Amino acid sequence: MKVKCRGYEGELIDLSAITEARRLTGEYKVIAYELRIAIDKGMVTCEPVYDNEIEFIKE
Repeated sequence: MKVKCRGYEGELIDLSAITEARRLTGEYKVIAYELRIAIDKGMVTCEPVYDNEIEFIKE
């Protein structure tokens, strides 16, 4: 599966939740992830990454 995050685009290797919290209003949970993406001849790890930063790309 291809993903795009913080200007990087490539194949998803791993997406793991690392932190879970609640907004001050308590309305919803916020989850921080560690994201690993395979790009060209390397790998990029981004953390903490939030839902709104991850874009899944249909092929």
